[in-house]
Amino acid sequence: MASAMHRELAQATRKNGRNSYLEGVGYRQFRKLAVQTKSPQLLRSWKQNSTRYTAHRCGSTTMQAHRAAVKRTHTTGQGLGHSLRWKQHPPSTRCQAYQSELSDDFEASVGGGGLSEMPAIHKSHMRFVEFFRRASPNVETHRGATFVLVIPGRVMGNDKALRSIIKDVALIHQLGVHLVIVIGSIQQIDEKLAEKGEESLFKGEYRVTTPAAMAAAQEAAGSNTVKVTAMLSKRPSVMQLRRQGMRKAPNSFGIHVASGNYVAAKRHGVVDGIDFGETGEVRYVDTQSIRRQLNLNNVVVLSNLGYSSAGEVLNCHTYEVATVAAIQLKADKVVCMLDNVSMSRIKDMCEGQFALPLITAERLLNQMSSRYFAALQTQAEANGQGNGDGPKVLNGSTPTMDSLGSFQEDNNGSGDWQQDGCPVEMSMALAVCRRGVQRVHLVSALTDGALLLEMYTRDGIGTMVFSDAYEVTRPAKARDIMEVQRLLAPLVENGTCRARDHEELLCTINNFMVMERNGAVIGCGLLTPFLEDNTAEVGAFAISGAYR
Repeated sequence: MASAMHRELAQATRKNGRNSYLEGVGYRQFRKLAVQTKSPQLLRSWKQNSTRYTAHRCGSTTMQAHRAAVKRTHTTGQGLGHSLRWKQHPPSTRCQAYQSELSDDFEASVGGGGLSEMPAIHKSHMRFVEFFRRASPNVETHRGATFVLVIPGRVMGNDKALRSIIKDVALIHQLGVHLVIVIGSIQQIDEKLAEKGEESLFKGEYRVTTPAAMAAAQEAAGSNTVKVTAMLSKRPSVMQLRRQGMRKAPNSFGIHVASGNYVAAKRHGVVDGIDFGETGEVRYVDTQSIRRQLNLNNVVVLSNLGYSSAGEVLNCHTYEVATVAAIQLKADKVVCMLDNVSMSRIKDMCEGQFALPLITAERLLNQMSSRYFAALQTQAEANGQGNGDGPKVLNGSTPTMDSLGSFQEDNNGSGDWQQDGCPVEMSMALAVCRRGVQRVHLVSALTDGALLLEMYTRDGIGTMVFSDAYEVTRPAKARDIMEVQRLLAPLVENGTCRARDHEELLCTINNFMVMERNGAVIGCGLLTPFLEDNTAEVGAFAISGAYR
């Protein structure tokens, strides 16, 4: 058959001239013949023809016609696609670059005389494949879970960061996660008050909400809610749908967003002689209505506005809304998208740690709070105020870790949750972890794709506070033998550790200890006892290369 095709091609060449391959049909036949016969001579001839063919097409006035020709040359089923990197070259060298790349792809496919089993794949494609494979366990784990995502007002004011976050939110939603988004408006309220010549008044973390501040809060919350809703309503373009072979989008209106009077609040009142005006304190969230919307595959958006039983609109603390929502919805995770200033405070407090057990976070928060009060006491003494009652929080009690315990006993979900001198995000993290939320993630909003990397990679890129078993050391079991062999393999190769077959590992697995992070074994060690000498030997100690 190959010889017949060769004769047919030779006849077509003699009949139509040496440049008959420029018409497309002869070129495709030539390429198909080179692949089937695996002939080095035909390969060299194909390279020469491809150079002329490319020069002819690159010289045409329409690049669309050239792209169509490229697609036609890759229809033999051999997987010889490429990324059109030749477009990055200047026109003077574009033909040569394209021919070189096309030839490299062909050679990788022919394999020097025979087709290889795995065609060449670009490195960027392999990185995507590896990421997707590693993310697959998290995709399955997070499907059906409920996340509370906090986007503070300072992040809402950064359009570039917000668009990146919303893109990731849309993807996570499509992967089956139930999302409740809590958006803040502190920066927008301050800006609107400044435009009117009004001053922003705060006591601790709470705003003193005057009538002017309440009007600004309503305007800012409404504007931010509309902005998020509009971004989530974006649909794939017609061109993207056609590439995927779909005539219309699965959801013609993008992602459906539900917002409303889901937050019940009461007036904060007068505290330490300060009237907080229309500042609200969250009583509860309407969990039934929110769950109903989540089950309808909608994204729920909550703002800093709460509604009282008297029909008032109250300005609530964004993190208090998120805290109560996470606790009462029994959320699986809380994710806070933070600006650089907030992330710097978190990193300074955590002392370089990126995964904090609840008890460690409590200790660090107590230390930071103690330093804060010591500094205030020193300042008061320097001003000649003596040893007064000391600083107060909004509820009039001294903020300690015991004050967070009252939060645990409050059935409505509100109470003493924020500590003066400590990052409000970390105070919220401890409060929700004490009430059943397993993990709180504090992530930089300015890193593109940070939400995806935090949720779908093993170690993430942010800071996490957890109340479950994230990193544990435990006795090894028979199911860990494959992982132990994988950890020991590099040490066996360089002669540091002796080889152990499967049977030996099975007999001694009870003497192994393994370190597990987020369900993956990252370290192992063997303790062999010698009872007659009352001693033991440590061996087969290995840590995964990514964690050394």
